Amino acid sequence: MVKRPLGQTGIAVTPIAYGAFKIGGRQDAGVGQYEVPTGDQANALLNLALDLGVNLIDTARSYHLSEHRVGQALANRRDEYALITKAGEVWSPADGSAHHFGAAAIEESLRTSVDELQTNRLDVVLVHSTCDDVEVLTNHGVCTTLETLRSRRGPIEIGAVGFSGYTPAAFELAMQWADVLMVEYNLNRRALEPVITRACDRGIGVVVKKVFDQGRLRSRADEALRFALEHPGVTSVAIDTTSSDRLRHAVCIAEQMLPVR
Repeated sequence: MVKRPLGQTGIAVTPIAYGAFKIGGRQDAGVGQYEVPTGDQANALLNLALDLGVNLIDTARSYHLSEHRVGQALANRRDEYALITKAGEVWSPADGSAHHFGAAAIEESLRTSVDELQTNRLDVVLVHSTCDDVEVLTNHGVCTTLETLRSRRGPIEIGAVGFSGYTPAAFELAMQWADVLMVEYNLNRRALEPVITRACDRGIGVVVKKVFDQGRLRSRADEALRFALEHPGVTSVAIDTTSSDRLRHAVCIAEQMLPVR
């Protein structure tokens, strides 16, 4: 697959990213029920992604077992991929989801992430916002926290920082400091299309999530993926799947649309 610059981060990534939500086994986030892969199956999927040429892995502290499984599967292939993780939300089967955006909580989250991922290099760290995303950006100092951690010499190496949110207003605020945005964009949900365009104009990388609208576009999956990949402001599309066949097919579509020259 041809690689695209992820904004001005200096990282070149494939148009298909592997979304590692489902391999983590969290099932309360509006995605419906699905068969959670075993550790061995998750290992095989993650290694298949790299074997297919995918070089961007998207995970988060709140994706239950996801970071742990990424670390187990890919620690010995760390130089083959760029890594996105997120801080601000935590999740457990007993307590569900909770959000903590204070500086100490963000730092503790990232320390746990590097332990689970078996790497101290986090290529991209995103704020994992609530739906009240303007409030998160306005009242919690998350930008300052991430910039402080990035500039600090220590056990955590942060490359780029950014924001995963919901509303155009919050993304406008985030574009004042973010290197990368993660946005929901698909055939059914296009409200953030102007955000993608403005981010591109400002040299900010854009990674698309929920390209299949959490399964609602399954019958139009090829059309949905092409729709997202065709936007000139989209850097990469995260494919969150536990199916090796669907992952192969997504890569095939990207290779057909964006051949290496």
